[in-house]
Amino acid sequence: MAVNVLAPTGFVPSRHLLGAAPTYQTTIRYIQRLYGTNLGIGDVVSTTAGYVVAQTGNPVLGVFLGVLPYYDINMQQTWHGLNGAYQSTLLPPVGTDLQCYVCTDPFQVFRVQFSGGPWAASWMGLNVALNGNAAPNAAGISTAYINGQATTSTLPFRIVGQSGVTGGPQDPANTNPWLEVVINPGIAETLSGTGV
Repeated sequence: MAVNVLAPTGFVPSRHLLGAAPTYQTTIRYIQRLYGTNLGIGDVVSTTAGYVVAQTGNPVLGVFLGVLPYYDINMQQTWHGLNGAYQSTLLPPVGTDLQCYVCTDPFQVFRVQFSGGPWAASWMGLNVALNGNAAPNAAGISTAYINGQATTSTLPFRIVGQSGVTGGPQDPANTNPWLEVVINPGIAETLSGTGV
């Protein structure tokens, strides 16, 4: 069997943990005008002062799903970033923040690549660390992946299953398998009882 290379595409919504319709439970949030960090489709985000930012600590808001159309004063036309990704060069009118979609449902299951397999059934229910949440690729897709499974309560995601089938291109027995995860309920912003 060929080794599955580490080629992450961020967090991809796949199903709902409770069996509900997979609507991805998106909410409209805002990115502050001239925010200096690019966000790819599938990047993990949190909030600072009410604005969406790349996730650097807890709590986790959710997964970035794209910028809504806006008027760009440089291009003099309606625009929506690079395939929906946020680029720090986007320039809405002065005083205008950018609207974006974020999947904030703590029961949404995401498919994401794991570095450091192969899969073991004992991983079910463990938390995992976020890695590679740095810069999107040239198409605006996230390069985030996960690694370092542990019982540590502050790691941002919890493993709920494996993704892929034996012998297939995403074989769980591979070095870089694809797993299914949810936001760790202990640090999900939407479940925080004390507010942010």
